[in-house]
Amino acid sequence: MESERIPLLLVDDDEDDHIIVRDLLNEIPNNKFALDWSSNYGEALEVIRSGKHLVYLLDYRLGEHTGLDLLNEALSQGCQAPMILLTGRGDNEVDAEALRMGAADYLIKGQFDASLLERSIRYAMKHKSVENELRKVVAELKRSNRDLEQFAYVASHDMKEPLNMVVSYLQLLEKRYHGTLGQEADEFIEYAVQNAMRMQNLVSDLLRYSRLGAGDKPFESVDCGEALKLAIQNLRLPITESGAEVTSDNLPTVQGEKGQIVQLFQNLLSNAIKFRCEGTPRVHVGARNKDDHWLFYCTDNGIGIKPEYADRLFIIFQRLHNRAEYPGTGIGLAICKRIVERHGGRIWFESQPGKGTTFYFTIPTQAEPVKKAKSSAMSRADLS
Repeated sequence: MESERIPLLLVDDDEDDHIIVRDLLNEIPNNKFALDWSSNYGEALEVIRSGKHLVYLLDYRLGEHTGLDLLNEALSQGCQAPMILLTGRGDNEVDAEALRMGAADYLIKGQFDASLLERSIRYAMKHKSVENELRKVVAELKRSNRDLEQFAYVASHDMKEPLNMVVSYLQLLEKRYHGTLGQEADEFIEYAVQNAMRMQNLVSDLLRYSRLGAGDKPFESVDCGEALKLAIQNLRLPITESGAEVTSDNLPTVQGEKGQIVQLFQNLLSNAIKFRCEGTPRVHVGARNKDDHWLFYCTDNGIGIKPEYADRLFIIFQRLHNRAEYPGTGIGLAICKRIVERHGGRIWFESQPGKGTTFYFTIPTQAEPVKKAKSSAMSRADLS
């Protein structure tokens, strides 16, 4: 039936070429293509806007215009059907430009037969179908991710207040009735307090993680040296208790979100201090200019990371150690990864068990010149 035929549109200002293409299509066994013809740019654009054809064959020469002009205009107006460029002779630059702009294929006039024409049309249709399905899947994944982020934010935000209340009353119960209800009751209360506080920390970290994907502030110039100082101030207590020494180079100014850069440094420093060996924990933060980006590094002399843990390290809720030995929620490095990726960079690490770890991350270089790295020291004295 005619309604089952696949509608094609040939845009070509030469009627002889129209006849050639028509005859080639008629040579195809069980031909199911229905060919229409437009002889000029303006008419063709109006027909394309109607959206009734599944494939377009565009001649490169269209009077004052070219097939590339028509291709570009049609795509800019939202045309979803595949387009095949027909050129009079092999021109690698034209062919490459057509593919770059979004053409499904190109054919050289006089060098294709009925079989090649059919194969090109069917390939274009199949490719467009797969592309459309992929676009739907990507859109669905984005929507799903937004929904998950919103759920994580709402759930952790709404859980925070009642959980704080539970922790407060458990601590009050522990303080008032310790020793009066018996040893077993004291142990039960202590266990409840510890786990409620652990859940409190988990909810806080989850809320912090979910906020990274919503309501992002516009980027501004961020002095990474100042951001590191703020991170150190926030870690005043663990640095003082562990006797850690934190040193740094003069760090550059980058385009980013200051609060997130501070959080990035803070998580890396906290990680280095937590997973320390015996003796004085030492952490050094530096940066090197690498043409189009800054390469930052955070080096410590801690316990190191085994190679088999490399694939798990930046995954949310992944813990590599016993909670009793190294407390935490397993979200810190996942937050680091998300912050770095939001700033257009990547993060990785190098480590030797028992000899320390170096975390690397990149941030694209800003346009204006920045100061070169120069060694300086920052230690416990900077906390005062």
